[in-house]
Amino acid sequence: MEAIAKHDFNATADDELSFRRGEVLKVLNMEDDTNWFRAELDGREGLIPSNYIEMKAHDWYYGRITRADAEKLLLNKHEGAFLIRVSESSPGDFSLSVKCGDGVQHFKVLRDTIGKFFLWVVKFNSLNELVEYHRSASVSRSQDIKLKDMHPEEVSDGLDIVADAEKLLLNKHEGAFLIRVSESSPGDFSLSVKCGDGVQHFKVLRDTIGKFFLWVVKFNSLNELVEYHRSASVSRSQDIKLKDMHPEEVSDGLDIAVDSQMFLVQAMYDFQPQEPGELEFKRGNIITVIDRSDQNWWEGEIGTRRGYFPATYALPYHA
Repeated sequence: MEAIAKHDFNATADDELSFRRGEVLKVLNMEDDTNWFRAELDGREGLIPSNYIEMKAHDWYYGRITRADAEKLLLNKHEGAFLIRVSESSPGDFSLSVKCGDGVQHFKVLRDTIGKFFLWVVKFNSLNELVEYHRSASVSRSQDIKLKDMHPEEVSDGLDIVADAEKLLLNKHEGAFLIRVSESSPGDFSLSVKCGDGVQHFKVLRDTIGKFFLWVVKFNSLNELVEYHRSASVSRSQDIKLKDMHPEEVSDGLDIAVDSQMFLVQAMYDFQPQEPGELEFKRGNIITVIDRSDQNWWEGEIGTRRGYFPATYALPYHA
């Protein structure tokens, strides 16, 4: 993804990247931290403040959606319909999913030692360039498959994100909630809340400097927004405050194997350990739960790291 710098930025740490207003940066990762993206400029790589840039919007970028959801979205679309997503098997990299014949093919987007993107031989400075090239050159070596944009009305067709949220929340207590990827605006977020006999959905808005809000009060992170609305209503017409689901409720209503001791969950928020033995993670990380004998603190692992985390910070992950 590409972004235009809105302001000058001078790095103050070794892992940050300096840039000047008007320069075009290659954004490599914007999933791990909503405030700091990883980007590249002229062969240099580092962290940049997200509120100093403006993303070049592309309907084909879906961020962190699963391979299964990509297939579900594309399966009934026209030949060549496609999307780019964060790789499930290699976080930080990207995959290209394309409708081909009666199925969907997935191509790993490769990168060379100087950061150029490619599928086969021809290399590109950005994902944008790669996509543009493969509109007229096949993405496959065995078939003639060129990339074609989905029509706007097709984009949300096929994903049941809203339905899954309602299924999970409908039999929960008043104020039970979750934050999810927006179905109508990939890359943005929505807040789903149990209200009376139904579930209400609120789009989480962002201003020009990246702050999150529902109405007037603005926040630096989703975490802050959630904490505020535990004591302030999310609705202007009803008094609805956010209340955590109990851990045993989280998996109730979703089709996952919760009877097994080990299962996968996905972090809804960042978690910074306060004590030794706790597991640090970022929103969106996939965690393998290995012990949930305590209803409030589960033991999990990410790669080779293991530790305890608050059970209410994650939802079951179903690919």
